[in-house]
Amino acid sequence: MDTDKKTGNVMDFFKKFKLETEDPKKFNGPYVNSYLRLVAYATITVLTGCVYWGWNGIQEMLYKAGSFEELCAGQADRIYTYIGDNPYIDCGLRKSKINNLYTLTFTTHFACSIFGGILLDVLGPKIVFIGSQAINFLSWMLICTMPKNESALAASFFMIGATAESIFAPLLTVSHYFPKNRSFVISILGSMRSISFVIPTLLGFIFRSETFAPNSLYFIGLIYGLCGNLLCGIAGGYLLQWKFTAPKQPELTEEQVELMLPDDVEQEELNSMELIERLAPKSENRFKKAINKIGRRLVSGFHHKQLVEFIILTLGASVFMTGIGFINKSQREIFENSIGETVVDIYKYFNILTFVPAPFLGLVMDRFGPAVVMAILNISGFFFYMLVSFNSYYTKLISCFFYVIAASLCLSSIYCYLNIRFNKKHFGSHLGIILGFIGLLSFTNNPLYDYAVLKLSHLRPFNFRPVTLGLMGYMGFCSIMTFALIYLSATTTPEHLKIKNGDSAETHMLHV
Repeated sequence: MDTDKKTGNVMDFFKKFKLETEDPKKFNGPYVNSYLRLVAYATITVLTGCVYWGWNGIQEMLYKAGSFEELCAGQADRIYTYIGDNPYIDCGLRKSKINNLYTLTFTTHFACSIFGGILLDVLGPKIVFIGSQAINFLSWMLICTMPKNESALAASFFMIGATAESIFAPLLTVSHYFPKNRSFVISILGSMRSISFVIPTLLGFIFRSETFAPNSLYFIGLIYGLCGNLLCGIAGGYLLQWKFTAPKQPELTEEQVELMLPDDVEQEELNSMELIERLAPKSENRFKKAINKIGRRLVSGFHHKQLVEFIILTLGASVFMTGIGFINKSQREIFENSIGETVVDIYKYFNILTFVPAPFLGLVMDRFGPAVVMAILNISGFFFYMLVSFNSYYTKLISCFFYVIAASLCLSSIYCYLNIRFNKKHFGSHLGIILGFIGLLSFTNNPLYDYAVLKLSHLRPFNFRPVTLGLMGYMGFCSIMTFALIYLSATTTPEHLKIKNGDSAETHMLHV
């Protein structure tokens, strides 16, 4: 009896971790088991989720391929950068050109997301995903075949950034198959996205081998393009829907509809000809109607009860992501102390390990809400910049642990907050606006980096300290913003949640 009781307790314990799934047939086809769909989307995310964030590996490939090496001719600050045991000529101008490509990608990633969100709402997940994978394939081919062509590099990294979110966002639809654990599922995909940072590290490690000459980068690009973008494009093209629709709610009766009509709605009788005229599509008016619709949305947005909350979320997310973006860009400089000791070779693996805290933080989201997790990320970012500013190998090493937490759900937390606190009908547009602001603000990382590398070069090896201390202030500001979001989440209930939970007056009338 005791054994049976213990077995039952163990089974009950594991049942707590079982995800509640929705019937796949309630969605558009293809009808695939929810868990299999999640595994497939997770695999796609690992291979193509956001690989450019593994910038260390891309740096290594560009250095060996000779990108911008001609800029170091005759430069007073000419030095050698070691990748493994191999020295590569380096200087301030070359550092700036290579690492500004990262900011270009990071900026366009978020700035173009405003269009990606709209395209997702208009074109649907399948078209957006396949198109983005095709553009990524072309971009990697250009990078790996013309690594010394500045225009080709700029265009390629621009396209990679422009499609980074439109590859990932369609995959988030899988969270609707797990209605009680949406934040947890999104955090799983966020974890897989962090694992995708290992792709450039692996490619860089392979290319570092003496088997590959500096002019053979095209072979690396071809392998990744076929095994990554092409295969994922085919798999996602099959699984994703043309138009994604959540499970339908029960249809309302005529009496229920009448109860929900506002009192000031004018009811008019139309004869058959008038009705046909009203319903007939007029192509010449479509553009005008679209403009009017956008105008009405803007006006209603400025009068929305959650406007202040949305502004706080946008400001906090924009500043935080700008600070996170600077870390990858400046890793080779900020992780080195005055005697040449560096943790950059350790950091690139910590960068991959950002997936580790994500599932736990996802459960925290489901229990306490995304604002609490965002506060944890912001505070971790504050401690990261504080510790990395010290001229100590060990404080820089400890800062990597805080980076793992800060970067773990830096994007997924935004998705979860929008999913929970705002009407999902406008998810694409809301996400696009926030990511657009992130892109605009993150562009300031270029002058910040150039200021430290070029203008403060006489302060080496402490030329980055003024910048990192300023970014520590960024993180402090973000923490204040998230505390405000925690307060709003605890004291207010959005209108769409009131209706969903049956708390609004209209819904109460329907139940009576």
